[in-house]
Amino acid sequence: MDSVAHVRDYLAQFDAADRVIEFTVSSATVELAASALNVEPGRIAKTLSFIVEEKPVLVVMAGDGRVNNSKFKAQFNTKPHMIPRERVEELTGFQPGGVCPFGVPAEIPIWL
Repeated sequence: MDSVAHVRDYLAQFDAADRVIEFTVSSATVELAASALNVEPGRIAKTLSFIVEEKPVLVVMAGDGRVNNSKFKAQFNTKPHMIPRERVEELTGFQPGGVCPFGVPAEIPIWL
């Protein structure tokens, strides 16, 4: 199943499957998504994938935001380490660059 169908299936349980927007242009980066929607990058939510104690953790933040290393370390007791590209799909179910907080395995914590 492709990622969009997977997310639609997940959102269907909340009667929100019809809220998924698909573009005819790429939305693979914050800048491209902002351009496709004609909004500022800060209005785009991006999902970053980290490894904490050998387990995935997702952080959803504003598209123009950056991870604050000291706050991350205070929360997770470790420096932020992105999931290695070759392990992203294995751990999250989504391809690198396309990780979505909807429909990931239930044991993955999602932070906003």
